[in-house]
Amino acid sequence: MFCLFSSQSIGIDITDYSLRLVMLSKKGKSIILEGYSEVFLAPEIVVNGEIKDSQKFSEAISKLIKNIKGNKKIKGEIIASPPEKQTFTVLVDNNEKIQNLDKKTEEIPEIILNNVKNYIPISIDNIYLDWQTVDKNKILITASPKTIIDNYTTAFGKSNLPLTVIDIKTAAILRSIVVNKPKNKNSKLVIHIGESYSSIILGNNDVIEFTMNISLTNQMINNITSKKSNLSLPRTKKIKNNKIDTTKQILNEYLNELVKNIKKVILFYAENNTNHGLIDNITICGAGAMLKDIDKLLKDRLKMEVKIGDPLINIDKNLLKIKNSISFTTAIGMALRGL
Repeated sequence: MFCLFSSQSIGIDITDYSLRLVMLSKKGKSIILEGYSEVFLAPEIVVNGEIKDSQKFSEAISKLIKNIKGNKKIKGEIIASPPEKQTFTVLVDNNEKIQNLDKKTEEIPEIILNNVKNYIPISIDNIYLDWQTVDKNKILITASPKTIIDNYTTAFGKSNLPLTVIDIKTAAILRSIVVNKPKNKNSKLVIHIGESYSSIILGNNDVIEFTMNISLTNQMINNITSKKSNLSLPRTKKIKNNKIDTTKQILNEYLNELVKNIKKVILFYAENNTNHGLIDNITICGAGAMLKDIDKLLKDRLKMEVKIGDPLINIDKNLLKIKNSISFTTAIGMALRGL
């Protein structure tokens, strides 16, 4: 019997420097990458993840759609994410009240309110709040300032491409590079080195258990390498891709700091998940993961398996080149949510 059911969704990753779009469809059990696009932004359009110039942002969205490679017919949910620094997540664990939560009620449960007050540094009147039961013992709470979410919805509204779903970047990243199957016993440790924002993510599928911001970003790598080698940014990218000894020397102190933070997260996991096995491998993704041999540099320091993530791992049919897909990790994860 043929399955005629088909759905489609669009993930748009917004950074201070670029917009990246991925359009996925699902036909039966197959997930197909229908189209993708990217445009680069002038510095004043998006600052620290906040859209400062909605008119120029709208123009960039129009250009993004015009430049789509593949299927140019836009349809389905439009999914984007607020800046990670403005997104708060709280994982509530081992509380008997969780088992009796009913999300259909209009009132926010007391356990949610209490955790928001204790862990989120913004009044509940000034945030948009969502929560989901992870399993019978855990619940994940997410919140973002109303000003930020309204900023995004207004800017997208001006582009005639209405934003329909708000996602969390770290959840999208995990969703993209972890095989989409029932949750494994052990959590995954992911290092996302983005253009303007990077983090260490501990989670299972798209359920975030712990995150830590890190200073090393792809833009920082470019700037440091350019400055210390007295080369232009285009030539810097060639050094990044071809001369491991040069980048190793230039970025040594930043890699040492990254390793130090990774060890802290691994220790945190070992102390708080005594019934689970230890984390024995790490996945790197984001634009900075294209730095030549960064996986080998970290492996030598950590003495464990380090691999580059594959954001196409859940895609059955694809038109995006594998070597370029790593920069689209977040956009792919957002589009997967819509399916």
